[in-house]
Amino acid sequence: MIAMESLLYYLLRASVSMALLYGFYKLFLGKNTFHAINRFVLIAIALLTVLLPLCRFNFIPDLGRVTISDYPSWDLSDIPVSEFSSMSATQQLFPWRELLFVVFVVGFLIALVRYLIGFFQIIAIIRNSHKEKLNDGSTLCLSVKDIAPFSWMNYVVLHGKGVPEENRTIIQHEQAHIHLKHSFDMLFIDLFTSYFWFNPFSWLLRREIQSVHEYQADAQVLNEGVEIKQYQLLLIRKSVGEQKFALANNFRQRDLHKRIQMMMKQKSDKQTKWSYVAVFPLLFLVMVALSVPKLNASIPDKAIEKSHEKAVKEGESIILSEDFVEFSNGSLELGKVRIVAKDDSIAVAAKVGAQPLYIVDGKEVASLSEFDPEQIESIEVLKQHATDKFGERGKEGVIHITTKKVVKKTIGFNEDDKPLLILDGEMQDAAFDLNSVSPGEIESMEVIKGKRATELFGDEGKNGVVVITRKKTN
Repeated sequence: MIAMESLLYYLLRASVSMALLYGFYKLFLGKNTFHAINRFVLIAIALLTVLLPLCRFNFIPDLGRVTISDYPSWDLSDIPVSEFSSMSATQQLFPWRELLFVVFVVGFLIALVRYLIGFFQIIAIIRNSHKEKLNDGSTLCLSVKDIAPFSWMNYVVLHGKGVPEENRTIIQHEQAHIHLKHSFDMLFIDLFTSYFWFNPFSWLLRREIQSVHEYQADAQVLNEGVEIKQYQLLLIRKSVGEQKFALANNFRQRDLHKRIQMMMKQKSDKQTKWSYVAVFPLLFLVMVALSVPKLNASIPDKAIEKSHEKAVKEGESIILSEDFVEFSNGSLELGKVRIVAKDDSIAVAAKVGAQPLYIVDGKEVASLSEFDPEQIESIEVLKQHATDKFGERGKEGVIHITTKKVVKKTIGFNEDDKPLLILDGEMQDAAFDLNSVSPGEIESMEVIKGKRATELFGDEGKNGVVVITRKKTN
């Protein structure tokens, strides 16, 4: 349950980060011709989307929580909270979290299977193709399948048995993808979109990376002396009819008009590079956004169940309700209860203005401020059904405390074998009641039996001797 909540909470934070980072890129950087820098920025956006939500930022204070430290510190670590009657975490009429988790897992598995199918299709095509070594060290694969030209790792894949003259330009384009290591980008971004399959920004980010790849490859082909008009006509002729693979770098892309526009576009001024400095304030903005209390809230490490005895470790917390005032030194002046471990003890938090009804051993008391926590055996918290039993007095909840029962132990002897009693060095007669001495008064007690008792005290010590020394009083 906690792992599921943590995952959903992480996905929410990641979605906020991705939306802000992608929106900034699209508005301010996407139209530049600095393709190498844009490629780096897009990969960095994906990495930051994964990593930033794992960190906690506190740039925005939680004004809804007030810390109070003027209360006595109570160590309640040994007191079992025997039952939280109707005070478990808010019950949901419909298991939305469970449903969302199942939908996420199913979608992720479908996206992953789709990715793996495409991956193995590419491997099968390369394996079954006729291979030729190219002058740059890459491998040309000629396939009988009617597929669009593409490159994957060190392979250029074309349809046909030979290499027509026009395919020389296509091969140059695909070799550019290989030299620029674009396949590694695609491996990462396809796993990224498989995980964030539900987020449209992940697919938009993937599309931007593919476009930048094509811009880079187009620019490299044109730099090698290919005439721009002929190259654009070749792109148009190859834009229909063949099967392509989403995982590979394809010569034909659906954003063909953007590629042609980018070829014709004037190179961005070098001073425009200073716009990339704005990424750093953007990162701070994202961290501030992730500091919003609703996004920065902690997830309890343990869930509370009804009739549950909880052993709290340092750093753990049990949250039974929201909107708490936290008592940093602990207190039992509490309404809606939260128990927080602090330095191996349990501090208790309460909602402002909430004044519960306190019941100690069946009797109503006004306050627990003078109550000794060492006397507590167990605590029972009643909330939802408290008014059924206590009426209006229990509308803010009832805290029922059971104290430890002091059992007075008695010592008895038969009249025939009653031992001799020595109290503070004085011999007591047979009528003295040993139970009249409080255990708290005794400093030491010694029992002497057998031969030694008769040697020391004669016939009076035949039944044994009890020597008691009481504490000295000032």
